[in-house]
Amino acid sequence: PASELTGGMLSSMREALVVFQAARPGLLAVLCLAAQRGWDQQVWQLNDSMSGSLSILRYVDDLLTIHETALAAARHARDRSAEGRTLINLGHVYAELRRFVEARDCYQQSLAIVREIGDRYGEGSAIHGLGEACAGLGQSEEAIDYYQRALVILRETDDRSAQARVMSDFGGAYRKLRRFEEAIDWCQQCL
Repeated sequence: PASELTGGMLSSMREALVVFQAARPGLLAVLCLAAQRGWDQQVWQLNDSMSGSLSILRYVDDLLTIHETALAAARHARDRSAEGRTLINLGHVYAELRRFVEARDCYQQSLAIVREIGDRYGEGSAIHGLGEACAGLGQSEEAIDYYQRALVILRETDDRSAQARVMSDFGGAYRKLRRFEEAIDWCQQCL
């Protein structure tokens, strides 16, 4: 944690991000070393620890690197759960980079895995991701179909934040279709 690097508690998120930025090159090197040595668990831990800060600081290329490394570690360890989660994260990064075909491929691979292992939350997340990829590809009707399926599952998992993201995406898809009343309705539900 950043507080250990500074020898005490950090007073703000901004201070934590400054410390993280300074430590970022070293953390990336440690991740690569862990991957080279086959320390799969450490790769996943570093991936999980770093991804939030990298996302906030907009280091999208680094996100791509750490998720690709984590995916290789998950496959090396034959950990299907880690592989499914990491494919979803990798899909998000590809979508952020507007590489929607690659994002869709990651979400499809993840969906097969999370269904195989019975991970309902993962299934809802992968299906939601498929909707986002379709929306990015200009396929709003298909996106809406995926959002409907994802929302049913995410309501089962009781993750209100994930449900709100899907509702917001519904609003965007309906807006693109110029179905403004439905877009407003979904955005109000999101709120």
